[in-house]
Amino acid sequence: MIAADMLPRLKALRMGGMIHSLEERVKQASDSDMGYLEFLELLLNDEVNRRESRKYQSRLTEACVDPGKRYDSFNFRMSPTVSRGTMETLMTCEYINRSENVILIGPSGTGKSHLSQALANKAVKMGYKVLFKQAHKLLNTLNSRRADGGYPQYMRTLQNLDLLIIDDFGLMPLTHQNANDLYEIIQERYERKSTVVTSNRSMREWDEVFGNQLMASAALDRLTHHSQLIDMSGAESYRQKERKGELTSPGDTGEGGIR
Repeated sequence: MIAADMLPRLKALRMGGMIHSLEERVKQASDSDMGYLEFLELLLNDEVNRRESRKYQSRLTEACVDPGKRYDSFNFRMSPTVSRGTMETLMTCEYINRSENVILIGPSGTGKSHLSQALANKAVKMGYKVLFKQAHKLLNTLNSRRADGGYPQYMRTLQNLDLLIIDDFGLMPLTHQNANDLYEIIQERYERKSTVVTSNRSMREWDEVFGNQLMASAALDRLTHHSQLIDMSGAESYRQKERKGELTSPGDTGEGGIR
């Protein structure tokens, strides 16, 4: 009844979310003989936390990041070549402050996308501007923007993101225009902003993907300078193990599956 009576006024103040914890806080205040100021502080903290949570979820959506792909849901037992210490250091996001890059190399299904999204998830939570995109989708969007006149603005957006994650590089061949666009992004972000790239291609094969050895060499030189390489080549595909029925008990999935 208290909540129902106050709802119109809370909504008028744009604090309607407070209704969700009001009854609980009233009971808590009554049971503990809480003072008025302490009670008010609890309600205000609830409202601030709700708003921060909404903003965080909105930023995740804008960044195209799966909220379930977090560091604490990654199965390190399936990827023994990945150092927990390295990942914990990266999760501080200091590499973003230093405009350093991260490159994850390994076969499909070993968790590269999961780890890269875990980095994105933490960066979003810490307030950085982030975008996670598969390479072919990113380049297709640039082509669309070129057609509708929005290319310069979208390219500037990509160049100025605090963290840009290019997923599945090399999965599909690049056209000449794609290669030029990707090189421009890498060149403009070099030593200014952080870029994460995941690929199931070894770096020796990147010139084949670019279709231009000189351009590939220049792009790779910029990406690997001031970078952290995470080689997941020795890991087994989680999806293949799941398909074969080798993951049959909760203990096999560890802290979460690799997707």
